[in-house]
Amino acid sequence: MKIVFYSDKNYEYQAKSLIESILINGDSDIQMIYYTIGFESTLKYSNLTKKIYPLDIKKPKFEYYKPSIILDAIDSFGGDFLFLDTDIIVGKRFNKDKFIHSLDYPLLSVGNWDYPFVCKSFDGEQQNVCDETNLMKYFGVSSRTMNYVYTCIISFNEKCRDFIFEWKSMCDNEYLLVNRETYFPFPDETPMNILLWKRNIQINYDRIYLNTL
Repeated sequence: MKIVFYSDKNYEYQAKSLIESILINGDSDIQMIYYTIGFESTLKYSNLTKKIYPLDIKKPKFEYYKPSIILDAIDSFGGDFLFLDTDIIVGKRFNKDKFIHSLDYPLLSVGNWDYPFVCKSFDGEQQNVCDETNLMKYFGVSSRTMNYVYTCIISFNEKCRDFIFEWKSMCDNEYLLVNRETYFPFPDETPMNILLWKRNIQINYDRIYLNTL
């Protein structure tokens, strides 16, 4: 299995911490693929493959790169993968083999909140201005098929390519990006969940990580 992650130059210190936590708690020969957004990394490890990924001015937030990078990893390297957000630190119970599967869709875990939303203040009163229901209506998804999952941990394989490609098309949709404050409470995460529900998927990892402030 290959572990995939990405960062820009400002967050390379977090990539370094992730890499060293993997080496301490995982296999010493584990293959890691590090995508660097618009810069050349100075990190050097014997089992680290680095790939420069170009800046895309059409992507208004850093998270929108995620499906594009995951799709590129499938096309460039092949095999079984585990994507990790760069600010993750793996613990001593980490076992990459538990993330290998043969499904044609990715597996993810639940997070802190089952119903993420965005609030803004109007005349001193907090109001919900965006949640997942707007994007559900846009794609004709009537209901959830499982709990809301987070995209900080994603296991996938070559059979997931069609799913990832559709996820990428949702994140790159120009109309949705222009109206992202209506449709995307979270950039990559909301379309991921809508696509899982659209395909009637009901399997996830449940809770496998601790999120701290």
